[in-house]
Amino acid sequence: MKILLDENVYTEIEIFSPLSKPRGIVVVVPGTGGLSDMYFGEEIAKKNYSPDSKGGLTEKLIGSGYTAVFYNQRGYSTLSKCITGDSLYLRSASFVSRCVDPEIRKTVTFSKITADTEKIFKALNQVVETQGVPQLVLAFSEGIYHVNSLIENKEIDPVGVVAVGGPLESISYVMKFQLGFEFYLNLIEKAFLHCDSDVLNVNQIINCSDSSAYTGIQNSLITAMGGQTISKKDLPARQEFFKKFVHDAFDKYLKISETEYVNGSFLQFVLPKNWSAAYYTEAFSSKKSSVERLRKFPHKVIYMFGSLDHLVPIHSDGICVLDGLVASRTCQIEVVAGVGHGLEDKSMLPTNEALNKIIAALNSVNK
Repeated sequence: MKILLDENVYTEIEIFSPLSKPRGIVVVVPGTGGLSDMYFGEEIAKKNYSPDSKGGLTEKLIGSGYTAVFYNQRGYSTLSKCITGDSLYLRSASFVSRCVDPEIRKTVTFSKITADTEKIFKALNQVVETQGVPQLVLAFSEGIYHVNSLIENKEIDPVGVVAVGGPLESISYVMKFQLGFEFYLNLIEKAFLHCDSDVLNVNQIINCSDSSAYTGIQNSLITAMGGQTISKKDLPARQEFFKKFVHDAFDKYLKISETEYVNGSFLQFVLPKNWSAAYYTEAFSSKKSSVERLRKFPHKVIYMFGSLDHLVPIHSDGICVLDGLVASRTCQIEVVAGVGHGLEDKSMLPTNEALNKIIAALNSVNK
């Protein structure tokens, strides 16, 4: 089903329903990548790629009695209709050439994503098979910002919200956290505290900071170090370097023209014109935290963090609290051991246990 987002701009929603009457509609809100499939990069590497699998999430939702709703952000086609090829390379190439419309993507801003998200929810109220059925949110990563903004402004009123990898902090804070390589600089600092050496390499940092469970962090550590090794006396300079880098990035995008655009990437391919520069201008200016936005929301919210997430700050199990500010008492945090940002393990796909925990969280908020 196509939904009009703007003049001549559409997205298509995919609806998967159980055979019996659904217990609720789960609207899966994508993160920064903009795709309905959080696990797309790994899924297309499978010999028998199934665009409907989405890391096993679709089957798990339907099997638990939920209607699952998926959609891509504007400028991305429905993956089941545009992916071709029988190898990872060919499928990736088809994604870039057939699934992405750069002329639409270059207009994508932070506020447009929020507005589009609202239109998705409201359109579902007009669809016969989803009309009158309770709406639940399953938001991945950045998706929770758009949902919470709509909730705060009373544009949508889901019966419950589950956020996977969606931070409590503001989008501005998280961008500073990521651009500033804070996670990796903290690992290096921790390693020097536990390792009796004035110079460390990547493997020593991983071992001395007890971070061997994290996958794919070697290249980012090298970037944070500025080379293959780092000395204790040089660490403060690297920390200052990234503070300046973040400051300069914020300064640039707060002044940049919205007619400019930013490229993206997917595996080895460049995604030209993948965001309007205004996306970053707006995101860098978004300083209100999730906790602040949810203080008046009367329904239950569960934030799920993977204990191995290195893209956002992780908080302890319990009530949603940030800098002494408490969200609604119905807002809870759950940390899932041994998985990353999207609750994936080393295979880069969600574990069956993680999927079951997502279902348990949805059941908990669906009351």
